[in-house]
Amino acid sequence: MKIYQWALSGIISVSLCGFSNAANSGDRFEGVEVTIPVLSHDYYLGKNSGATHYWHGNDDGSTKFIKTGGNRALTEDPEGKVHPQLMAHSRKMDKGIFVIKDKYYKIWGYGLTCATIIKGDDGLIVMDPMESADKMRTAMADFRKHTGIDLPVTGIVYSHWHMDHFGGVRGLDNIADDVKIIAHDTFMQNVVNNTMGGVGPALSFRVDYTTGTYLPVEADGRTNAGLGPDWVLTELTLIEPNTLVEGWWGTLDITISGVDLHVAHIPSESIDE
Repeated sequence: MKIYQWALSGIISVSLCGFSNAANSGDRFEGVEVTIPVLSHDYYLGKNSGATHYWHGNDDGSTKFIKTGGNRALTEDPEGKVHPQLMAHSRKMDKGIFVIKDKYYKIWGYGLTCATIIKGDDGLIVMDPMESADKMRTAMADFRKHTGIDLPVTGIVYSHWHMDHFGGVRGLDNIADDVKIIAHDTFMQNVVNNTMGGVGPALSFRVDYTTGTYLPVEADGRTNAGLGPDWVLTELTLIEPNTLVEGWWGTLDITISGVDLHVAHIPSESIDE
């Protein structure tokens, strides 16, 4: 099975190659800055903060981070090939689970997209189950192990048609027979038109060209994928939505497992978001 990797950070890395090739010493990056401040905790928390994850909010005790272990991004660079700020970005991608008010959970560091889980009275609502079922399967196993929550999945939300927001859906375990799968009413049309047909091939070529999909991966691995540790699809899956937000600027009010949801069409990253 072919594995696709999307290297958002590869563009930044490649842009530094001309400079780094000219200097074969440990100071090859001297005077070279990555001008994206959010790549580093230094921007928010000061030098040597010791921060280990991507949380810059005020800690009022309602949010905690459970580190589950492992990092798919490159975290060590003994040969000095990668700019230190890009390495700092990679180190923020240790796998873990953000817990907010013991009700909302953010799955962190497992894929390009971070799935969100809401705990209801008798079930879980999962939003954007990442890009590959194997990743979502691992994430769910860790979620249940570290939280002790064994409730079934009673709701699924696809925020939009980009495959990193639906492709891991069959990695979810214990899905209820009457699960509500929510998306905009143009979601399936966009999946077909923009991936398997229509302008799909052109969009795929554009992504490959602009994000460095086919840049060679060295033995140590890829630095990171910008938004997440990597962009690897080994098991792309889909379950068709059965509960739709209808129309332009349409809304849907629904209660799932005691959780009141207001779902609104707000086209942004994609036309069906």
